[in-house]
Amino acid sequence: MCVVFDLKKTIALRDWGSWIRKKGWRFVIGVGKDKEKREEFPASQVEMILIGGSSSISSSALQLAVEKRIPVFFTYPSGYPYAALFPMVSTGSARTRMEQYLSRLDDRGLKLAVAFAEGKLLNQYYLLRTFIRYRMKRNKDLAKYLNERADEIKKALRELRKIQAESLDFGLRSKLMNIEGRGAEAYWEAISQLVPSKFGPFRREKRGAKDVVNSLLNFGYGFLLARVTTSLFYVGLDPYAGYLHVDRAGRESLSLDLMEEFRQQAVDRVVLRLISTKQIGPDAVDEEGQIKNQPLSILLDALEERMHNYVYFSGRKMKLNTAIKMQARRIVQHILRTKSYSPFYLRY
Repeated sequence: MCVVFDLKKTIALRDWGSWIRKKGWRFVIGVGKDKEKREEFPASQVEMILIGGSSSISSSALQLAVEKRIPVFFTYPSGYPYAALFPMVSTGSARTRMEQYLSRLDDRGLKLAVAFAEGKLLNQYYLLRTFIRYRMKRNKDLAKYLNERADEIKKALRELRKIQAESLDFGLRSKLMNIEGRGAEAYWEAISQLVPSKFGPFRREKRGAKDVVNSLLNFGYGFLLARVTTSLFYVGLDPYAGYLHVDRAGRESLSLDLMEEFRQQAVDRVVLRLISTKQIGPDAVDEEGQIKNQPLSILLDALEERMHNYVYFSGRKMKLNTAIKMQARRIVQHILRTKSYSPFYLRY
């Protein structure tokens, strides 16, 4: 499968035999030797390239991507990136990286960790409030259940805001993750009641899931991870040195930290809309849990469209993708002590 978003500047390939090559200052995409399926796109119109499955990209196309500062991500069938290509030079400085590492040992790191957790809980709470409002008249019992789960998230928020400490240590990080985990449990219990019954009982599972809803969510999170990692890289931050998530070899801890603020608005609501409006059905995945071509095209299109939707944040109107970039810059401002960091969240 090859998916191209003409104005939205993302190229995604997955099918066996699909490829990307260079022709002048343009990317040529195709499948095998079939000339009728070939398309060309100016590099200036491409924002990101996703290479999955058995598709390939030529070295000259990679060079063009680097020259035009276009990130290239190689992904597993689940959509989770396992490798990425960026230019050797980012827009950050050595001081930014140094302060990032030092901030993990003082109050700056603590405030960031709390903010990431707070942003996640706030978005979970307000997204549930949206669903409650739409169901108050149609299904009062469901609305009541959702409201109870939202109250549990609100309780976790109050507990989070009471935390007082001078720096972030292992014990405090564990406490933060515990609070965040309780909120997440209430959130997914609520979401399970919003999944149409034809998809079967839903329980949140991460990597390795084979059911439709989890497969859609996991692919969406991989898509979001690529966006967030790109934004962090171009402001000079180390995606692997986080604050809330524990460091682990090969784990993009800071990317996962910042993702917490955007999962609900960028992915969860998209997936719920697609399955609720019957755009994607229960037969969307194969026996291995891999999303089939047609529903994957629908999912990618919806995710990209959401990234270009306008939201109201920080006193002004902006695209959701712009908000991600803004938050990456604000992390830098925070660790350099030029401006305090506040989490991204949307009220409804």
